[in-house]
Amino acid sequence: MAQFLFFKPTGDNMATKAAVPAHLEVMRGWLGTKEIPGPKANPIIAGTPQSWSALVDRPDITSDEVANCAMAVGAALVAAEFFKAGYKLTDLIKGGPSALTILAEHGIYVPLPPKDQRLLARSYTSYGVDARKNPGPGCIMVLPRGAAWQGHAVLLDTDLGGGRWRCIGANQSDTTSYAEHHVSEAVAIRRYVAPTVQDLRTAGSKGIERADMQQASGGGLVLAGVGTAALQGTMQAPAAAPAVDPVSMQPLVDQTGVVHSLVSTASSLGQMFVQNPWLVGIIFAGGYVWWLGRSGKLKRVKDYIANAVLSQHQPA
Repeated sequence: MAQFLFFKPTGDNMATKAAVPAHLEVMRGWLGTKEIPGPKANPIIAGTPQSWSALVDRPDITSDEVANCAMAVGAALVAAEFFKAGYKLTDLIKGGPSALTILAEHGIYVPLPPKDQRLLARSYTSYGVDARKNPGPGCIMVLPRGAAWQGHAVLLDTDLGGGRWRCIGANQSDTTSYAEHHVSEAVAIRRYVAPTVQDLRTAGSKGIERADMQQASGGGLVLAGVGTAALQGTMQAPAAAPAVDPVSMQPLVDQTGVVHSLVSTASSLGQMFVQNPWLVGIIFAGGYVWWLGRSGKLKRVKDYIANAVLSQHQPA
């Protein structure tokens, strides 16, 4: 990752690369990023196509003196997926598509809080899934700060034991740095969940669970209908045609007995469905229920991408 603009991996980063989530590694690369007093802005934070504000699709933010802790968290999540997809921040140019747009064009989506709330630390209190009982590196800790609607967002980095964590966050004395916090201080501790059916299922999404049950029920109905049809078709099928001589050079179509048998069997099955329309109904109903389950999964993923909310305190 050393090739990426504004990303400065350290020896510690690289040594633990395989042990930490990619977005935590990205945030570590931003350690030491400072705000610039006055009208100028640190280009890592705001004002460029590669800055945090642009990464979270808020290019309208051109000052680095805004509250940027939540912006940095979102930017790390986006940058991690951008890098995984094989891109560099230098691929982002003025007037060009944003990282989120480029990823979406390739079917890669990064859930973020609603656009008008991405600079608010407390927008992450309902992000992903609750991880207070099992926090780990890369989890987002939201801490109280200022008024009731305000807060501070950091990433858990190193478990110090006894509920204490070494955390990394932006806008800490106007810089990106480490600070220690106890889990009891947190308003919320949330874990990122990728927007895929499998990841949502693993996270405990009730929506995906219900859709799985629908698909299983629908598939069961289809199999029951087809199995019944096959059984009745076998019972009503005409006697088997004479076996084809394996050494004969005569084409299969000339084996009139085989052709006659196939036609008779198809006719018998068709007649069986006409006489038992309920079998068609069972198969059709099963297919429809299965389709509803599949559509439900796709909708759940789409909804998750739209607002990143699985649940407030426990899996949805």
